[in-house]
Amino acid sequence: SYSITSTGGIGAQVAQINTALYPGAADCGSTHFGGSIDRTGTVAYIQLDGTGQCAALQTFKINAASGAFTFGGVTEFGGGTQPVTVESPLLVTGNNGHAYTFTQYYCEQNFTAFYRDSFGAMNVDDSWTRTFPPPPAGGVYFPLAMASDNQNVRTGHMAVALHVDYDACGPSSPPAIASFTVDYYGNLSYNGAMVQTAINPASMAINPQGNLLAVSAEISDPFYTKDGPGLQVFHFNGSNPITAYSNILTKDPISSIAWDKSNHLYA
Repeated sequence: SYSITSTGGIGAQVAQINTALYPGAADCGSTHFGGSIDRTGTVAYIQLDGTGQCAALQTFKINAASGAFTFGGVTEFGGGTQPVTVESPLLVTGNNGHAYTFTQYYCEQNFTAFYRDSFGAMNVDDSWTRTFPPPPAGGVYFPLAMASDNQNVRTGHMAVALHVDYDACGPSSPPAIASFTVDYYGNLSYNGAMVQTAINPASMAINPQGNLLAVSAEISDPFYTKDGPGLQVFHFNGSNPITAYSNILTKDPISSIAWDKSNHLYA
């Protein structure tokens, strides 16, 4: 961690911690798949990519005064008999109560849900439910990317990019995005019709006002090559379906996107 100067610049390093010395690293691999800070700025979550049959999520408390880290626990997920790799940055909901990621078992991608305890640690939630749109005959929906709104309320909303696989490693459908409501218990329910993208979604971000969704892409889907890299913006409508807004703004590969509080989009 680093201090922030009065002008907003990054100052000197004030603390560090070696995540490989804590539980989860030895069991599920010490390779990081990104880190996330909760919406209060007081907890950091580190995903450890699976090297065998599990992946792990570590929690570290952040001291607001010193920037020091305190280990707060680990939860392992994936499991089973197949190799697992993390495929998504951890998404923390607007109320900080739940989080989601998805993992890949060979060619199949599946959600993992977490709930937050009183310390701020995320724990695997085995009781959550999800209602997805019905896929075409013979297909299964798999997630590609997701984003959450910023509402600190009991129920919030999120966007998920999906595509249909017709067999585990075979052809897929054009990607599309759908809106979901997240209830108090972390359950996801589908809010209606999906809207198709013109790019292959890899990352998404909802603006602070909660009405615009940016979608970026780096590469084409290997099984659906018509949608390639680029950047698009959609209207995000909370509990109503997402609707079209812009065409492709650039066809350059975009790996990271962010909004500021004045509706400026950075890519």
